[in-house]
Amino acid sequence: MKKHKLIFLLIFVSIFLNITNCNSTEPPDDELKPGRRDYTWTVDTLLPPESHRTVPFYISNLWGSSPDDMWAICSGASPLILLWHYDGSKWSLYPQQLGRDLWGIYGFAKNDVWIGDAENSIWHFNGSIWSKAKSLSLSGFDRVEVNYLWGISPTNIYATGFADQFSGGTEYIGVLLHYDGTDWKFIDIPNIRAGFYMVLRKTSTEELIVQGLNHDYGFLDKIYVYNENSIREIYSEYKEAVLEEMDGEVYVTIDRKIYRYSNGQLNFWKDFPGTSFLVFRGGRNEKDFFGASIEGLLHYNGTDLQAIYKTYPKNIGLYRVFIFEKDVFISAYEEETQLKFIIRGTLKN
Repeated sequence: MKKHKLIFLLIFVSIFLNITNCNSTEPPDDELKPGRRDYTWTVDTLLPPESHRTVPFYISNLWGSSPDDMWAICSGASPLILLWHYDGSKWSLYPQQLGRDLWGIYGFAKNDVWIGDAENSIWHFNGSIWSKAKSLSLSGFDRVEVNYLWGISPTNIYATGFADQFSGGTEYIGVLLHYDGTDWKFIDIPNIRAGFYMVLRKTSTEELIVQGLNHDYGFLDKIYVYNENSIREIYSEYKEAVLEEMDGEVYVTIDRKIYRYSNGQLNFWKDFPGTSFLVFRGGRNEKDFFGASIEGLLHYNGTDLQAIYKTYPKNIGLYRVFIFEKDVFISAYEEETQLKFIIRGTLKN
């Protein structure tokens, strides 16, 4: 599977949402209060050491146990500059090298964090050191790449990715893995000629929604539903489909329209005609969610859509969003300068 397509997805469409209390029960929509917009914004640039300042890398994902304990993982040519940590005051390179191309991250506490990479490995952090928790292999393929992690509990975690013939073959299949608290194992599914790049869960039905990509003839986006040991396709088009999760529901943006998965299919939910809205980025609830456009980061409060962090006229791509109760972290990339930075918004007291 070609790495440049995954980077393309990350730069232009993929922003990941995680909420620290995803098990909370939201009140009915008509009782929700409009989401606040009074954020104070700060920006931190991720600058590698001078010796690696020109080495290409891209921020691929974010995760944190609190606003004072954040991780940023990256893909790139040197493992020396791919793992960053934020302690509440500054971002710095973590003094440990993992694999090349770190793609997926998920955790449950500051001493229980997982990372998947492009070199057959899943890593675990125990609060003091990262260690290789699993080396993956699949017969007929010479590489397993882990692109995304999503957890329900510390003993119930899923991962998606693909297996391919990196050394020169043309075969590739999507892979789905599960961690039961003891070991990571491949889930037995039919061979599907698509890389799996994301997995999210619809809480009420316990279905897993998987985003896939077939690149045989262009980029054919796929969406699958896995439930009770079976997987089925519900979307296959040459139109980009962007998945996000919000309050236990799974949403998909296609052609600037937002669809919600329910009753086994994608159903139209909302759009914003006459605005610059491009893609849904997830949120806390249906009166407090985010979108993106050429203007920058957008916010919907149940009444209107506004740009709350403007990037225009600079050409800045917003990658991932990670949300806490009063804080939001966004990874970003500026095309002209090739700088990578983290934008933090904090609601005023």
